[in-house]
Amino acid sequence: MAVKLASIKEPEAKAVGDGGFGGELGDALSVPLPPELQGKDINVVDTLEAPNPTVVFAEIGEYIVGRYQGMRELTISKRLQRLYDIRLPSGSLVSVWGSKILDSRIDQAIAKGMAVNSSVMIQYLGDIDTGQVNPAHNFRIAWK
Repeated sequence: MAVKLASIKEPEAKAVGDGGFGGELGDALSVPLPPELQGKDINVVDTLEAPNPTVVFAEIGEYIVGRYQGMRELTISKRLQRLYDIRLPSGSLVSVWGSKILDSRIDQAIAKGMAVNSSVMIQYLGDIDTGQVNPAHNFRIAWK
């Protein structure tokens, strides 16, 4: 078993009309400003920032090292999902998708003193058979 850095997956950049954001969000972006605001010198925010690249753990032993920058919670298909942001030594900001076990490990680390800007290592330890369709991904956390 090799211990190596995990790979990083860059987000796919697609324009709204090219199969990018669809549905309600795509429709919202095609709505014009109210007439009294059109042509005015105003600031408008109506697009999503490009998401961070995400860490892909494919093999047992793969890891990521950086500075913990915090956690975000998103609701995806009525399910709360966590994203952990890590600043790599190169300065890049990447995100790690949470899972039941990783969320629990991060919660334990925070309870024991891990804070924003702590040096952190997340290592993939393989899968655990849970008797369900999908196995649970097991992780190790170390911080300083």
